[in-house]
Amino acid sequence: MKKLINYIDECKTILGIEKDAELARYLEISTASMTGIRKGGGVNDRNLMIIARISKQPIEHILLANIATREKNPIFKKAWENISQKTGIAAGFLFVFQEAMNFSAVFNSVECILC
Repeated sequence: MKKLINYIDECKTILGIEKDAELARYLEISTASMTGIRKGGGVNDRNLMIIARISKQPIEHILLANIATREKNPIFKKAWENISQKTGIAAGFLFVFQEAMNFSAVFNSVECILC
């Protein structure tokens, strides 16, 4: 699985940009934000879509890379990377979100005992 920073560097190459500061201006973010991304921070949804468009990669690839980048727990971080690598992007993506949706449905149907 490519890391988010690999997609960022790919965008720089495609755009003919050498410095992170130039890409930061292109994405309309501060240079401090770009430094944060380099240090393991993620990007917002708007820039996620811009990165996908520039790199001509499926949004799912960029989204999973962004989630793995933002994850601080090493066990969960590795799990996100494994989902991408072993089960394939589509299968992993559908599984994770299907599970999340099922839990949401359960929690939405439960009434608070304090209310």
